[in-house]
Amino acid sequence: MRITDNQMKMTDVILNCDMIEAKLAKLKTDKSPGLDQLHPRVLYELRDIVSYPLLLIFQKSLSSGTLPLDWKLAEVKALYKKGSKSHRGNYRPVSLTNVCCKLLESFICDDMMTLL
Repeated sequence: MRITDNQMKMTDVILNCDMIEAKLAKLKTDKSPGLDQLHPRVLYELRDIVSYPLLLIFQKSLSSGTLPLDWKLAEVKALYKKGSKSHRGNYRPVSLTNVCCKLLESFICDDMMTLL
């Protein structure tokens, strides 16, 4: 990311297939998928194949400043904590979001941390 006139531009986030493959190789494959039902295990196993299509989607998203509509949705589930299972206070909400969106967020976060 470059700073021009004290403004950060998201189009300056540099991505390539190797970077995406490296992030996909670090995915936790035991996590739940988002609403798209694309399991992290699938992305992990097919990382060499899906890295280029993801690169195109990420670049389009960054250049347009928008996210695919499906990436803005989450499925909220109740996760049991402890105590009586019949008491609703013993559950906490968990939002299951799109794995690909989280991946893009991690690249943006990495860039921002480097900048800061």
